[in-house]
Amino acid sequence: MGQNLIVMRFPAADRASQALSELKAASAAGRLQLLEAALVQRDGQGQLQVGQPEGQRLLEALQGSASDALAMAEGSTSLLACVREFSEQEVDGLAEGLGAELLRRPLPAPAQR
Repeated sequence: MGQNLIVMRFPAADRASQALSELKAASAAGRLQLLEAALVQRDGQGQLQVGQPEGQRLLEALQGSASDALAMAEGSTSLLACVREFSEQEVDGLAEGLGAELLRRPLPAPAQR
């Protein structure tokens, strides 16, 4: 399978953190490949806040190509991840188990050199 952008939207930050931990575990177990991930929160002023510095790069890329993936209510938290999925069931099951709203978009293949 190709690379996908996964967005899981949560009303509470603790569930988003749990989802990130579970994605990392699934990647370590070889059930998917986690390429990049970030937790993003929309604050009370409507601004997006990224928890980790490497997530800023992912956020900037999404604002240009998948800005609707960042549509979220104030105070909510989303997990953004670029993954290579071997089966969509892995992420689907995780999102369902944590009560997340899931959005999946295919990412373009990396340019050949």
